[in-house]
Amino acid sequence: MLDRTKSRVPNDFFRGKTGARIEYYAYISAQNKCMQFRFTLLCCHLVAMLGAQSPQFLHYGLTDGLPSNQVYCVEQDRNGMIWLGTDNGLARFDGRAFRNFQVQDGIPDPEVLNLKTDYEGRLWISCFRKSVCYYKDGRFSTEKNNPVLAKIRFSSAINALFVDTLTGIWFTGTDYTVCNWRAGRVRTFSSQVLTNLIRKIGGDFFAFSRTHIARFDPAAGVLDTVLSVRALIDSTFILRGIAVSGDRVLYSTSRGLWLFEWDGGKFRVVDVRQMEPGNVF
Repeated sequence: MLDRTKSRVPNDFFRGKTGARIEYYAYISAQNKCMQFRFTLLCCHLVAMLGAQSPQFLHYGLTDGLPSNQVYCVEQDRNGMIWLGTDNGLARFDGRAFRNFQVQDGIPDPEVLNLKTDYEGRLWISCFRKSVCYYKDGRFSTEKNNPVLAKIRFSSAINALFVDTLTGIWFTGTDYTVCNWRAGRVRTFSSQVLTNLIRKIGGDFFAFSRTHIARFDPAAGVLDTVLSVRALIDSTFILRGIAVSGDRVLYSTSRGLWLFEWDGGKFRVVDVRQMEPGNVF
């Protein structure tokens, strides 16, 4: 069944300019059923043309071929294919039908938590089993058939993946570990804080966590705090998600949505909305 629904969040809160391109954040409530049991396909390239209109969403579920009702992550590769990580395998959507991949097809674990494509066309995948792999040219490379991937180890779950054309692939873990893969070489750093996300804003790397936003030195793995999020929001707030677009950062918390902007060498608060907490993409 195909459903259409409108976003409940005002567009002006999420909109930000990066050069001549308008970028938007998408917010989905933790109570929104489409996030719990349906994959939401966001036609982001249409948002700028819609202007003040609310964006439309297409919903796909189990009856459409999705392997599970629980979708953790979504990524589009350079061929236009949409990849989805679920708690029951990896799915690829070509605009018409889903192709599903299970352990017998090569993924190390059926619960796929993170997806990211890189500059060589590889689709990087992190699973619940604390290991990473990538897919390229119809084949999965894992720790079992690639000894370099076996060096990327975490003692707990992997939080996020980040791809940078100059410094390689970055992995952050809930065990305070940060790993970097570049040209077949793996480096491991021990972070001072639990890093949820690493992103590049302008020419600088930043590490985002529940407690701090810090400038990150990719050569030495050193963090330099530029904003104490915990002191600004609340020392007891619950973090639901973090999203970065251009020079803006959106924190979804139990104390509402907080929008920050990197401006003049520091992060400033752009807006705060007391809204139902949920994940952000």
